[in-house]
Amino acid sequence: MSTDLIKTRLASLRESLIRKEVDALLVAGPENRRYLSGFTADDPHCGILLISRERALLLTDFRYREWAENEAQDFEVAVYQEQNKTLMELLKDLRVSRLGFEANHLTYRQYHRLTESATDAGLQMEVRPLDGLVEELREVKRPEELAAIRRALTLTETVLRIVAGQLAPGLTERQVAWEIEKRLREGGSEGVAFSPIVAAGPNSARPHHHPGDYPLKMGEPVIIDMGARVAGYAADMTRTLILGEPDDRFREIYSLVRRAQERAEQGLKAGMDSLAGDALAREVIAQAGYG
Repeated sequence: MSTDLIKTRLASLRESLIRKEVDALLVAGPENRRYLSGFTADDPHCGILLISRERALLLTDFRYREWAENEAQDFEVAVYQEQNKTLMELLKDLRVSRLGFEANHLTYRQYHRLTESATDAGLQMEVRPLDGLVEELREVKRPEELAAIRRALTLTETVLRIVAGQLAPGLTERQVAWEIEKRLREGGSEGVAFSPIVAAGPNSARPHHHPGDYPLKMGEPVIIDMGARVAGYAADMTRTLILGEPDDRFREIYSLVRRAQERAEQGLKAGMDSLAGDALAREVIAQAGYG
């Protein structure tokens, strides 16, 4: 990731720190940590960021030191034996009196230990939960981010076409899911966006079904929900397939959902509330008697 891009993101975040009236922010979410620093390790326990108005630090243990120094070149890498002890020393050095943390990513137990450590270290510091600071920056994508999303989607579509062409009665959901994951990784995905969902027959009515040993059968729907991940950006695509010829009932429902989707796509626009966009599709379904 380019150093200019990291500097731009840090500058934007620091404007948010001023607006929220905090001296520094703890960043613990893996996606936000990668977005701000370029550090690609996705283990939730491999490090945290401490970003003040003047300095940017990545705290990690000795196992990740070389990795962090190689990727997070705009950050000072601080290697700890005890995370909170090192963190308190840095907070003292930075003279932080108001520390923000990501409310969605710091557990209650971690928060309790953080405040206890601050008290034990003699820090007179207010600790504030903040919500969505980094996510707000991530909402608007730059061209290189859009390009990564498109690469992820292209790979997802390619693998789906291949797998769909291989579907046959007798294959189990689990076998199809493994074929999806294998081909995504072989095609260049750095991992799956989420565990592939393959739901056949009656299982297709179960949201987020876990693929099992149910065999694909002629005339039954198969829902596949899958996505590649490229440079940290994920695709997410759901398709309904059927082996053989669909009956009239299936055609009716499928066509209705497709019309609802098209209505939403035509009506969506920048600045629209997500519930309003959702309502565009639901209205079509409700008018057909399936509200």
